[in-house]
Amino acid sequence: MVKWIFASHVNPDSLTGGVIRCYDHLCTQAIEDRDLFQFDCDLQYCVSGIELHENGEVNNQSIARAISQVRYAIVESVIRELEVQIETWNDVDLAAAIYCPVIVTTSQLYVLKTGLNLGAFQKAEKIEDVATVVEALVVSKDNGPELDREIGNKVMTLHQLVPEIKTRLIEIAKILRKDTKVLGPTWSFDHAIRFSPQNILVVNYNALQATLRKIRKTVVAAGKRRKRIGRLNRDLSKRMRWIEPLAAADSESTDRQKNS
Repeated sequence: MVKWIFASHVNPDSLTGGVIRCYDHLCTQAIEDRDLFQFDCDLQYCVSGIELHENGEVNNQSIARAISQVRYAIVESVIRELEVQIETWNDVDLAAAIYCPVIVTTSQLYVLKTGLNLGAFQKAEKIEDVATVVEALVVSKDNGPELDREIGNKVMTLHQLVPEIKTRLIEIAKILRKDTKVLGPTWSFDHAIRFSPQNILVVNYNALQATLRKIRKTVVAAGKRRKRIGRLNRDLSKRMRWIEPLAAADSESTDRQKNS
C-alpha cells in the first residue's frame, strides 16, 4: 500500500484562515469566518509530504505536483466566482462563494509524530512507530514567488477589467463603517484572493463521504448565521447597480409597494 507521510506545521496557531474559505466581499450578506473554522478543529495542519511505496521507493514530487495543480486551479475558480458576483443584477442571486480545495487519495495518510529525536526514527520498525494514521489533514503553504506574482497579475487585471469591484467595495465599507484610508478599499478583497490557495484539504478516499458530510454541516450552519448588511439595488434604464444600507433599501421597497 502506498503511504503519504506528512510533517506537522511547526506553528499552526500562527495561521490565518481555515481550509473552508468564504468570499462575500461583494455580497449583501456576510458569513463569519469563525463559523467555518469549526471544521478545522480536529484536523492536523502540515507543511509537506512524501509518497512511500511498499518496496521502499520514495517519491518527493507526486504530492507536491497534486498540491500545485489544485492551488493554481482554486485561484482561477475563485476569480471566476467573483466575476459572477459583480455581474449579478438581482439581490436574490448575489450569493457568497464558499470554497474548500480538496485532494482525494487512495493512499494511507500519516502525520509524523512531534517531539521525536533521530534515535526514535533509527529504532522504528514500522511507520506507525513514528507517525499517526489520519483520515484527513490540511497542507498549508505560503505562496511561492511565481504563484504570488501570477495571482498579483490576475488581481490587477481583474480590477482593470471590472472597475465596478472597487466601487462596490467602497459602498460596502461605508455601510460597515470600515476605515479604508490606510490599506485602501480593495485590500481585504485582494488579500482573500491571494491567500485562497494557502490551505488544501487532503482526504483518504475511504473517509471522503464522511468528510463531505462534515463540510456540508459546517457550511449550512454558518449560512444559517449569515448577516444581511444591505441590498443590491438597480436601475436597468441606466444600467446601474449599487449596494444600499438596509434602512434605505427597505424604505424604498415600502414606497414601491405603496405606489403599486
